[in-house]
Amino acid sequence: MAIQSYKEEARAATGTTDWVRVNQKQWPFEVHALVDVSGGADLTYTVQFAIEPLIDEQDVSVTAYNLPEMISKTASDQRAIVAPITGVRLNITAWTSGTGTLRVRQGEIDD
Repeated sequence: MAIQSYKEEARAATGTTDWVRVNQKQWPFEVHALVDVSGGADLTYTVQFAIEPLIDEQDVSVTAYNLPEMISKTASDQRAIVAPITGVRLNITAWTSGTGTLRVRQGEIDD
């Protein structure tokens, strides 16, 4: 399965972005998740992750866990995730204006 090493998902309303699927078999595992909040935006977001296999990017059957360091944020922030996960997404929990963009990068593996 080809996994992109970089992907963006943006949202300008309440709700979640699609899942960004990552390769949980990478060793050592590391995914960098960064959220850019547009200038003048009035929004609150939480970054969520999954540990169950994802059927596709819109999978609603998996449990979404909140990334503890990125709950109820209102400004741009970033974190490295070092425990294996299967996907990450952005959840805009309150929105008046602006855009939140999740940027995800994972190193590539040579087969």
